[in-house]
Amino acid sequence: AASTLAASLGPSAGQSRPVTEAIIVDDDTTDGTGAVAAGLDGDLGVEVVRAGGVGVSAARNLGAARSTGDVLVFVDADDRLVPNATALLATAVAGGAELAVAGAILRQAGRTRVLPPPPPTGVIDRFPPGSFAVTRALFDAVGGYDPDLAFGENTDLAMRLLDLVETRGGDGVVIVPNPTVVVDRAPAGRRQAIHDRARLHSVEVA
Repeated sequence: AASTLAASLGPSAGQSRPVTEAIIVDDDTTDGTGAVAAGLDGDLGVEVVRAGGVGVSAARNLGAARSTGDVLVFVDADDRLVPNATALLATAVAGGAELAVAGAILRQAGRTRVLPPPPPTGVIDRFPPGSFAVTRALFDAVGGYDPDLAFGENTDLAMRLLDLVETRGGDGVVIVPNPTVVVDRAPAGRRQAIHDRARLHSVEVA
C-alpha cells in the first residue's frame, strides 16, 4: 500500500485533471503506509486524518466529512487510479449526473482482467472504490457508508445510491465505459488489513 499511495498522490500520478483536494484516512496502518501518508501531508492539497481503527466504512465517512469538494471519489490504499480517471469521472458528473460509474482493471493471482461498469439497475455485484464518482449531495442523502459493514460495504452503498436516483427519476447516472482504477485483489488472508485502510480523493468540479 505504501508504494501505491505514493504513486497515486505523488508527482508521478499523471492525472490529466489534477486532484484539487485529497484526504488520506490512516486507520491505524502498520505496514509503513502511515509514514508515506505523513510525508504527503500538506502537499498539493493533501490532508492526513488519523481515524484510530474505526474500520473501513467509518474511515471513508470521516474522509468525506473532512473534504470540501462537491464530488467524491474513494480509492483504497492498495489500488491506484488510471492517469485519466479524475477527468473521466469529474466530466461525467459535471454534465449534471449525480453518480458516474466506470469499469475497473482487476489484478489477482497473476491474472489481469477488465471489469465492465455495473448496470444502472438490477443486481450489483461489483462497485470497487475508484470506479465511481458521487456528488456530495447524493452521498449525504443516503447516509454515506454503513459504518457497521466491514465487507460488502461498496455494494451496499451502490444499491442505496442507485435506488435513490431511480426514486427521484431523471438521468442521474452516467456510465463511463473506460476503467478508471487498477484493483489489486489480495488473497483472503490479507483482505482485512486492506479493508482497514481508506483513502478519499475529493474532486471539485465547476
